[in-house]
Parts: sequence; C-alpha cells; structure tokens
Amino acid sequence: MPDLISYKALELNAVYVHCGGSPQALKDLVTLKVNTLNDLKGSPCFWRSKDRKMPHNLYTSTNLMREVMTSNKFNNKTAPLYFKFSEEFLNPEGKKTSAISFNYSKNYTVGYEYSEKDKLYYRTINGIRLKDKESGKDIATTNIIVEKTTTKVLDDVGRLEVNNIGKGRGYYLTCGKLMEIEWSKSGRSAKTSYKDLKGNEILMNKGITWVQVVPDYVRIEIKE
Repeated sequence: MPDLISYKALELNAVYVHCGGSPQALKDLVTLKVNTLNDLKGSPCFWRSKDRKMPHNLYTSTNLMREVMTSNKFNNKTAPLYFKFSEEFLNPEGKKTSAISFNYSKNYTVGYEYSEKDKLYYRTINGIRLKDKESGKDIATTNIIVEKTTTKVLDDVGRLEVNNIGKGRGYYLTCGKLMEIEWSKSGRSAKTSYKDLKGNEILMNKGITWVQVVPDYVRIEIKE
C-alpha cells in the first residue's frame, strides 16, 4: 500500500518499521527517502519468538528501535501537533452508538464495543475481544476516527493503492457518540485534518486515539 507509507511516515516525520513489503511500497521508500527499519534488510532490532508460527512471531522493542535509529543517525525526533485535545472530558453531540464494525471480508470483521462504565471502546476480531498477549488485558481506545477512502488494485496479486490524499468523509467516535466528519490531506507530507461538517476541527477527549482507514468496499455496521 504505497500511499499509506506517506500517511504513516512522512506525515508524522516517523521511522517506518517493517518486514519487507510490496515492490511498489519498497520503491516509494527509496524514492521518498523515508528512514526505515526493515527486518529483511538486516536491521538489528527484530527477533522471532518460538511460541508462535511464522510469520506471526516477529517482534521488536522501543528500546532496540531507538538504539538502531541513533546508530543510523536518523533525525526523526520531532512530530507535528496532530490532534486537538480537550482539557475536560467531553460528551459531544452525535448519534448514540454502542458498537461499530467493519466487514473487511467473509472471515474478517473488525469491531469496537463501547463500555459506558469505562468510557472506552474495546476492539474485537470476528466478535471476540482482542487481548494483549503478555498482559492478558483487553485492547481498548478512547477515540476512534474512521477515515473512509478509495482504493485501486495495482497488480495480479491484488495489492492495493490506498488513496489518502484529497478529501473524504468518515466518523469520529468518543464517549458513546458518533459524529460525521470530513478529512482532508493536500499532499504526501501534509497533515491530515479532521473537521465536523460545519468546518470546525474536532476537539477530542484525551486518551488513546486510533485511526481506522476503511476502503469504500468495506461494509460498516453501526449499532445504537
């Protein structure tokens, strides 16, 4: 997904950490001069565990990544102010929503269930809550931004180009409410802005924030 490289790396002045990639994406990394840590290129910050089968047993750590970034003299120490957070916890206007799900394929549905008690959204895969392997705790977030976009198939393998430059619609979920938003991004390195339909930048609750990029072919289900 070549355009997601700019979304994840150029936009945030980030180091792109990965294991291989599509020919199109790998070419973009070189052309755009993105700092990368690539397991298949021998970056010494990865290891494989013995309790999982490949390819799902590849790990790294923040400390190791920072050590390699320093030794490689990567200059990625600053990032733009990305979201606008409220000092007080907000209960915004919007549609009351208890759950949202994204049907990516017949056997893969990602969802979020809202807990009024915790004021958190718990992530699910095929209806089952996702847990952290080490701690056993449920994976949860305070805010969810849904960024709806278009895609294009690049080759016979089915690799996708995700269009995240321009404008589109989406949703912002927090505190059990859902509001429609518009996203915009003027270029590869530009910051993506998220505004309500009146043109105001959305004010977010402090906490973990996830951006769910959703191709237009994915069916979205919203439950009150």
